[in-house]
Amino acid sequence: MKILYILHSGEKTRGTLKSIIEQQGIDNDISLFDLRENKDYKELLEMVEKNDKVISW
Repeated sequence: MKILYILHSGEKTRGTLKSIIEQQGIDNDISLFDLRENKDYKELLEMVEKNDKVISW
């Protein structure tokens, strides 16, 4: 399964998120899009369309 994580939260959840992504990455193809650093919404939309699951964090 292809999973896209859209990141927009701060440092408080970084450790938890890293752990979740590592665990899901064992059996899935993980992609990340960080809204704090990248505001290319066209690219984001293309990524959403290409993934099976989208998680906003």
